[in-house]
Amino acid sequence: MGRLVYLLCTTSLFFLIFINTAAGGDDSESCKRCHEDVYKKALASPFQHSVAKDGCVVCHSLGASNLGMKWNIRKVVSRAFHREKTFSLKELKDGREYRIEVVAIDRGGRESEPKVLTIKPVDVAGGEITPLRALREVTVEEVSQGIFVMASVSWLTDTPATTEVEYGLTTDLKNHITGDDHYTREHRIPITGLLPDKKYYFMAVSKDILGNVARSDRKTIDTSRFFSKRTRRRDSIEIAPIIYNAKVFRTEGEMGGIYLSVSLSEPSKIRVTISEEIKDREKPDHLFPSERYTAITVCIKCHRQGASHPVGIRARKPGIITPDDLPTIEGGMLTCTTCHDPHGGSRMYLARVAFDRNICVKCHVSDPFL
Repeated sequence: MGRLVYLLCTTSLFFLIFINTAAGGDDSESCKRCHEDVYKKALASPFQHSVAKDGCVVCHSLGASNLGMKWNIRKVVSRAFHREKTFSLKELKDGREYRIEVVAIDRGGRESEPKVLTIKPVDVAGGEITPLRALREVTVEEVSQGIFVMASVSWLTDTPATTEVEYGLTTDLKNHITGDDHYTREHRIPITGLLPDKKYYFMAVSKDILGNVARSDRKTIDTSRFFSKRTRRRDSIEIAPIIYNAKVFRTEGEMGGIYLSVSLSEPSKIRVTISEEIKDREKPDHLFPSERYTAITVCIKCHRQGASHPVGIRARKPGIITPDDLPTIEGGMLTCTTCHDPHGGSRMYLARVAFDRNICVKCHVSDPFL
């Protein structure tokens, strides 16, 4: 147990992201006017989140601006390395003008020259989309064990689509996990929190921009045998990645909206920064993210989940309960903020409860935790 708690603690790092306005300065002052009690509590805490003082918009807003100020309303970094990626820009509004900056970051940390687009959503033309037909080459690439057993699943699609897996110990496949909310043709997703020496069933699932869904045949994962088919690539390329193409297009219908498609010279993470110049507006204009975004998505942009307790799950097994005194979302879903105070607290790692046996027995109320 001691080793488990230690590893959980050491993998909980602090955010090092700061969002700055293009005009210089920070709009956190406007946040403090309405949320002064939260702000004062965070600054009075012996352990503070690194963005609690001046970076409210990192977690709490997809966009905010004051009169005449240009503001980075959204900054996204894809978690996986791909040669191509498609991003939804659904928060863009007609009648406004946006600046979109795209940067590719390779495995060695080298950044491409930025690709900058200036667009007006009302002028964005339609794009030709190939409907999703089927999933190909669905493979269990790896089964390994750190604190928990983890399996990595990959597959290909002939058109950009989402990355999802349905899985479980029975063919009912009651568990569901999703990758980031972007679209790609090359899919890879880790499934964490698996039990050792078990046979799991799973189906890979993808959904394209038009709303078409494709599922693989049901396949299995054997967690009694650890292996890896992944090729550990050496970082031998000495030049920065190149952005071959970055373009925006529009789709119509139920899934209609504006999308950004990016293609690269080599597998890289992609950073997209969208800014808008606001004029003739007296009050801040906020684009508030969902609870899941502020409690899970924004966290795992920086904190890898491999050795952490799984999030985005609910207590559904015997001997596991949903804690009444810790925050959850969407009917008892565990998030990063269930165990970590996002602003600051009295314990290291912003822990709400001491990271020892006490944190485990909040949910696990049977052997081997009791």
